[in-house]
Amino acid sequence: MPRFELDKALEFSLPGVTAPSLRNNIEDLRARTRRLDLQTGAPGSKTLWILMPHFNPDILFGGYRAFFEFLRAVKASFANEFQIKVITTGERTANKDYFQWRARGKADYALFEDVDVKSLDDHASIRVGPHDRVVAYSTWDAYFATQIAALTDEPRFIGFHQEYEPIFHSFGSHYALSAAAYDLPSYPIFNSSILVDYFKQHRIGLFGRDEMPAEGKDYAVFEHLITPCPLARPEEMAKRKVRTCAVYARPEGHAARNLYELIEIALRDLCAAGHFDSKWRFIGLGSLKQHPPVALGRGHQLEFIPKMSEIDYFNFVSSIDLGISLMYAPHPSVVPFEFATTGALVVTNTFENRSPEFLKSISANFETTPTNIDGLKHAIERAVERIPAFDQRYQNAYRPIASSWGNVFNPTSIEQILRPVGMVPSHAD
Repeated sequence: MPRFELDKALEFSLPGVTAPSLRNNIEDLRARTRRLDLQTGAPGSKTLWILMPHFNPDILFGGYRAFFEFLRAVKASFANEFQIKVITTGERTANKDYFQWRARGKADYALFEDVDVKSLDDHASIRVGPHDRVVAYSTWDAYFATQIAALTDEPRFIGFHQEYEPIFHSFGSHYALSAAAYDLPSYPIFNSSILVDYFKQHRIGLFGRDEMPAEGKDYAVFEHLITPCPLARPEEMAKRKVRTCAVYARPEGHAARNLYELIEIALRDLCAAGHFDSKWRFIGLGSLKQHPPVALGRGHQLEFIPKMSEIDYFNFVSSIDLGISLMYAPHPSVVPFEFATTGALVVTNTFENRSPEFLKSISANFETTPTNIDGLKHAIERAVERIPAFDQRYQNAYRPIASSWGNVFNPTSIEQILRPVGMVPSHAD
């Protein structure tokens, strides 16, 4: 009688199930939470330490844009008080030369031209003054920021919260440590009041305390700029010979929260069923490179367009009739709201802190969906039926209040945001 071997039986039916694959995470987790070599510096000069994972211009998404605009305003207000130094925590070497080469002719070039940029590995040790301050871009940066802040007269680091970041990981050690970072002493700056609501509802970080934190003392909030794209007149919409569906299509694994798979399945089902005639084209935005087109059925295909310049993006988006952009995360995203400024019908999903009523109160051009395939298909069908209502689409277009990042982060708001951590511009003394 043959000998039964459980591990071989398991591997035959479930390949890889017995592999100790989680051990591959250990060195990464140790590196992300390691102790730094810190030295106490002289009390004279003051440094604002900026901790961020990468200094790579090729992966600057919306979150980095908000962060850089915040830094631009901070630099303008505090250049006389603080020397700004950037430390990257997720790359072995911070290539400032490459960043500046890619940013030539743009505002980001001037932002970092006189700023010291190094990776953690480039620092033999870090000398921290008693009046220094530190900003952490992500939860992983927080583990290093809290060590630096502990040597200053303000033990809280400034946390730049733009998402509930554990959602970037599956439930496991990375998720657990990312979540635990919110319990470190910090002064959070939240990107959007709706994200604050999520933290409050789930009692995350400082909202888990017995005493409710106060805005303007224990945390701050700003609203991400939604840049209005050109709004087409009703007669211009009516004259279009081609109907364009713009899809926020990010099939790469790092962007799983944008639910690309659900969108492709829904579009393939709808195209196969004849819901789109020959006038329609489907354009995917947001991917890191130009992927091969995806056949959707009946001659339709989803074409992927690589990252555009801001001008090209605005010109393209102003011509769309339908936008599809999903975000399975607490932060509401930026793209669906940009789509909504053009007069397009926009399909986006609800979340526990984004109800259909909330989204439609911003623009009646939103068609909302739960995060399932049938719901998504029905929302797309409803949006397509409303395409010919050109006057309504024009009237319902989203019109943001803030017109520039200078309005979001002006000298007054920056002073109000940072005063609780003892950062006061010299002109305000």
